[in-house]
Amino acid sequence: MKPSISSDVVEVPWRSFKAFVQLYDSNSLQRAPVLATLASEAGARTREPLLMHGLIRLCGDGQYVVQRGVPYGREGREAVKPVVKPHARSVGGIAWVYTQGRCAYCGTSLTFFSQLVLTQVDHHSPVMHCCRSCHATRGGRSLEEYRQHIEMQALEKRDGVRFTSSQLVYLDTLGVSLDIPKEVFWFERLQKSQATL
Repeated sequence: MKPSISSDVVEVPWRSFKAFVQLYDSNSLQRAPVLATLASEAGARTREPLLMHGLIRLCGDGQYVVQRGVPYGREGREAVKPVVKPHARSVGGIAWVYTQGRCAYCGTSLTFFSQLVLTQVDHHSPVMHCCRSCHATRGGRSLEEYRQHIEMQALEKRDGVRFTSSQLVYLDTLGVSLDIPKEVFWFERLQKSQATL
């Protein structure tokens, strides 16, 4: 299901956004610090949008506490407006926005700790985020080799048998048609849905 984006979206600098996601996914929303209490001007700038929109507040002891808000790409989890979206000014920010905060392959919602893996599905595509599991499984495979690997895993799970690419070619020459589950990656579903808008 395609994630829906709230109309009340707050854009914050990428560094602030990462810190907010890190805190949000830590499940300690009571008095956990959002960002380090820094006296530097840069630290103040990264906190400003979060404070201004009431997403965090400063307590008397100098700790920043989450008030409300859901990180972009995590809206399905008891969404409380507004949704936080990062400025797409860095490779990481662009990648996050491109896949809506999900793994480019399996579509799993990413947390701060798993979003750090970047992938380029082919030479013509932008850099995207993927989960560590998909990143490790793909390894040095091409996109189509990875797709076939996923499809063979599904076939083996369903029918207890799997084939290599050369075996599939040979079966095709014999006219053998296999009902192989088709794998469509998350970024492909996104591209298709955006093309129909």
